[in-house]
Amino acid sequence: MKSFRTLVAIAAAEGKDDTHMDVCTAFLNAPCEEDIYMRQPPGAACTKHPHYVWKLLKCIYGLKNAPQNWADTLHRALSRYGFIRLESDQAVYLLRSGSKICAISAHVDDLCIVSNDKLLMQRTKPCSTNL
Repeated sequence: MKSFRTLVAIAAAEGKDDTHMDVCTAFLNAPCEEDIYMRQPPGAACTKHPHYVWKLLKCIYGLKNAPQNWADTLHRALSRYGFIRLESDQAVYLLRSGSKICAISAHVDDLCIVSNDKLLMQRTKPCSTNL
């Protein structure tokens, strides 16, 4: 959270473009890396097979491993777009293109994006929604 606030402060002090994004249903975008089964929820149970269980393909909120699976999914997606994760703070990613810089700070499912170039910011926002 400190990095999140620091990026916003830098953007305000230096007049850089910044935006905040909330990744809706973030954990539901993360694949389950182990086999997890759950009982059919009330109202969605199959009437022919009410005692069957569901095997989860994606994480759901409440699973202990869901935040880590989401963080891994986010890391893979941002790495594909050329972002490099800082060693000093694993939740901050940087993309440099000459003198243009874009930084993303992730806090669970919230992203703070700061850039010194409007075009780079516009190109980064769509990639963040396609995780």
